Formats: sequence, C-alpha cells, structure tokens
Amino acid sequence: MAGGARVVINIEHQAAVGSLSAEWDELADRVKAPPFSRPGWVAAWVGAFGGGRVDVLSARRQGRLAGIFPVVRRASGVRSAANAHTPSADLLAEDDVVARALVVAAYAGTPRTVTLTFLDSMGVSAALAREAAAASGYRVAERVMLQAPYLDIDGDHEAYLKRRRRFAGDLRRRRRRLSELGVVTFDADGATLDELLALEAAGWKAARGTAIAARPSTRRFYAEVTAWAEARGSLRLFALRLDGRPLAALLGLEEARVLHLLKGGFDPAYAAFSPGQLALGEAIARAFSARLRRVELGGGAEPYKLAWTDTMNERVAVIAFAPGLSGRLGWAMEAKGRRLAKRAGIDRVLRPGRDRVLVALDRARTLGRAGRR
Repeated sequence: MAGGARVVINIEHQAAVGSLSAEWDELADRVKAPPFSRPGWVAAWVGAFGGGRVDVLSARRQGRLAGIFPVVRRASGVRSAANAHTPSADLLAEDDVVARALVVAAYAGTPRTVTLTFLDSMGVSAALAREAAAASGYRVAERVMLQAPYLDIDGDHEAYLKRRRRFAGDLRRRRRRLSELGVVTFDADGATLDELLALEAAGWKAARGTAIAARPSTRRFYAEVTAWAEARGSLRLFALRLDGRPLAALLGLEEARVLHLLKGGFDPAYAAFSPGQLALGEAIARAFSARLRRVELGGGAEPYKLAWTDTMNERVAVIAFAPGLSGRLGWAMEAKGRRLAKRAGIDRVLRPGRDRVLVALDRARTLGRAGRR
C-alpha cells in the first residue's frame, strides 16, 4: 500500500490485548517481528507487571491493522509496556509513517513524562522517540539500558569454532572431563520450566532475591510466556544432563529464524565443567544446523556471552519531560543525577537492598490480591 495513505489512530483503553489478538499476530508475521512484540507476550507482561492503565494504540491503514504500540499510563506519565524482562520493545509497524503516528499518539493529553524503553539505539523507534519529544517541546534524556550480544549465523559451524580455537578447545576438554563422571546428553527441547527455575535459582540470584522463582509476578510471567510459546511452537527449553540429571538449562523463543535466549541457569556444584557454556555451545550448534539467521544471547554483555561473539545491539531508554518547572527538575535528575550516582558507585551499593525491597513488595501485593478474592 502507498506510504502516504491515511493513517487513523485508535486508542483502546483495556487491560489486555482483547479482540486485536488475531490481527496483531498477522501484522507481526508480516513484518517478521520478534516474540516480544506479539500479543501473547504482551498479555503475559500486562498480567504480571502492568500496574496502571494499559492503552493499546492501534494504527489502521484502509481498514487493515498497520501498527501496534502498547503503553502503560500512570499519574507519573506514559511508559512502554516493558521492563527488565523485555529484551526489546521497538514499535510494531509496517513502516515509518505508521510508527511516527503511534509515537505521537503516546503524547495525547500532554503526559508529565513519556518513557520509551529497550529501544534499539540506532533503530527507527529510538529516532522517532527523539523526534516526537522535540516536536512536543519536551526535554529529552537518554540512558543506555543494556548491551545485548548477538551472533549472526553465517557459514559453517566448524569454521566458526576455528575462529575461537582456544575457547572451543577448552570447552571440549571440560566436556571430556564431565563425561568421565557419567553419560552427558543435551536435550534440544526436553527441559521443563521447573528444571530451569531450580537451576536459575541455584546460584547468587537466590541470595539477592532476583531469581525468577523469588517473585510471584515474575514466575507467573514466565509460566504464561512458556505456555503461550509452546502452543505456538516457538518454545525452546534446552538442557544439558549428566546421567539424566539437569546440570544446565536455557529458555529461548524462536521466531522468524532467530533464537532469542531469555534465561539460563546451571548447577554451581559442577561449575568447574562450565555446564552453562556447554549448554550454550550446544544451542549455538543447533542454530547452525537448523540454518537460523541469528542467536540473540539476551541480557547484558557478560563475559561468558562475549566468548561467543563480538557483536552487540545497544538498547536505550528515551525519556521525555513535559515543559515546565517539574519537567526541568525531572530532566536534571535523570540526565545529571543518575550519571553522578553511577560514577560514585551509589547505585551499585544500593542495588542489593533495592532488589530485596522489590521482592517484599511483590509478595505483599500477591497476598493482598489473594485476600481480596
């Protein structure tokens, strides 16, 4: 369709994806969207984390759904329907015309802030977020949220390993040593969510309260995501086993020939054998054999991921503050105060305590909801 055709924006005030679900999935198929832009993922996110009023902004061109942008409206402003469990939250749109209309719609009612998070720093969504903020007279602060490593699947797997000869050789030695203890197997789709959650909580995350199982809302989210993805056929739950016992597991979603790895865990009692790296190596080998396009390694740029790749995508938050005194103060705190706190190491010192408070609040909310039923 012509790029200049009229675009009509409809705002639906609802707490779930509602009747748009089928059209939404069709749009995601057309533009080869990642799973995080699909209605099943967003519905699970809203159910677990979506405090506030969820608006699903939908753009139509000549009657056909051409773009979707779910946001959360709160007294403090408008935010992407995304958090630390969302690897990317770029706009879902057929083209830039639609995407621009959706971003502009987020500014309806002149919210105090518009915070669009987990955007590809060099992508269309981030560029339009900056553009819309400037056009609306808002002050803009930008923050790097994470560096997301990825591996493009190109060529032969053996050739890829030769480029990382020393690292690959070390992993082969560790696997041989592990094989001396019993039979080592790798299940491409044979793990369970419970096995993953147990392994993910086996290390430092349990002590900090950041493991999936530590927070009811987070556990609920991943349970719903895995059920949705399994029904779609996109769920990938990998497990490395020793005599049938899981030593490491990986949770991933496969869409449009891209494997998105979300979470992983390993048994720290076997850390000397690097079971997490062995499992990741098997998953990458499978991606080569299945002729996928890419493996997104998920999360931040931890050293264990950078052993497999040198390429990363930068995910940013574009935060816009409305004109006026409160907007200027908010902008100053975000643009300058956060930078100073990070430089002084305050954020690193406070993070463990903040994590424990979040866990306690999450449990209290869960108990409160149960008591009202």
